[in-house]
Amino acid sequence: MRRELRRQLGLLETAAHSRAQLVANWLLLLTTRLTESDGGLWDPCLSECEELDADSRHFETVCLQLIMRLRPAGTDLRKTLLMTQAWAMLRQSARLADRISATALEFSYVTDFQVPVLLTELAQTTGEVLTGAMRTLRDWDKNSCRTVLDSATLAHRQCTTLQQHLSEHLRTQSEDLPCGMRLQVLSEWLVLIADMGAGFADDVRRAVATCPASQTTVTFAADDDPVLEDRLIRETPRV
Repeated sequence: MRRELRRQLGLLETAAHSRAQLVANWLLLLTTRLTESDGGLWDPCLSECEELDADSRHFETVCLQLIMRLRPAGTDLRKTLLMTQAWAMLRQSARLADRISATALEFSYVTDFQVPVLLTELAQTTGEVLTGAMRTLRDWDKNSCRTVLDSATLAHRQCTTLQQHLSEHLRTQSEDLPCGMRLQVLSEWLVLIADMGAGFADDVRRAVATCPASQTTVTFAADDDPVLEDRLIRETPRV
């Protein structure tokens, strides 16, 4: 039973990291091409956000079913609960990404606004926080968790710098006020995603402190499985 549980968790971790990478790809795409395309570029992102929301709900349920069916205890239970939490975080991230996509669509009609490169840097850091948070489950190492927390701190600094830049710009370019306000909202949503990733990494860090790594070895496999559906592990994330 224990080996089966760890195999299931290995599959779930692989799937969660794939979904986190998908969100990171969206964020980078949306922020680097805000004014470069019509709405056709954003529609697939909106569709993917809805799919990820549904996937996350499904896999939260799968985690709870594993607990009821296999009755894990101690470290195994702790890690299964964290896996459930990871999918809840991905669901919340998908909803924020959906808002970001919808706001990005409004920039499709803007042709004379220069988007600060600071926004792209913030999006990249946010994606690194999210994917790093998923890796902490597999690494089960305090240093891995600390790296995620440091990246989240960097995201906050980047957001502050971006908002200061926008404030200074809008003092002299008041016609850019609508775009500037949208960018401020985008930056705040990006930081919210980073904060969720950091919060999760901090929870893993506390678990690592009390659960020896020797007790958390996971058997990673992609064989057919009676519990997890074929759609569990997506191939290369689509953007």
